[in-house]
Amino acid sequence: MTLGERVAKAGLVLPPAFAPVANYVGIVRASAHLHVSGMGPTQGKAIVESGRIATAADLDKAKRASHLTALNLLAQIDADLRVRPVKIFVLVNAGSDFTALDDAVEPARTLFADLFGHPGAWTIVGAPALPFAITTEMEAIFSYN
Repeated sequence: MTLGERVAKAGLVLPPAFAPVANYVGIVRASAHLHVSGMGPTQGKAIVESGRIATAADLDKAKRASHLTALNLLAQIDADLRVRPVKIFVLVNAGSDFTALDDAVEPARTLFADLFGHPGAWTIVGAPALPFAITTEMEAIFSYN
């Protein structure tokens, strides 16, 4: 099933692909893999979720950010390709005492599991700062055919 078919079956609509803001490309095809550059929680050029996740009270913001970031990541991929997630690397703009990083990105991981039957391999890291003060950033490797 293609990415577009999976997204439609789930009743989702992907946002327009985010254009890079610096000297890089959003996606690179290498052999049978797609390497997707870091994406954040944006709608068009507008940042939707920004700021540091410092306490459990910020968890809902982090969850919204991770879900939108995952959708933006998928939007970089040609909808006609048959893809599956291999590796997702996530940065959370987190305070040093915030350790619920898995909880913060659970909506994104669930989205991938629902769409593809498994979420892929994930690494989640708390970062002291992210570009433009975004709440989350994700990059990924997908296999495709």
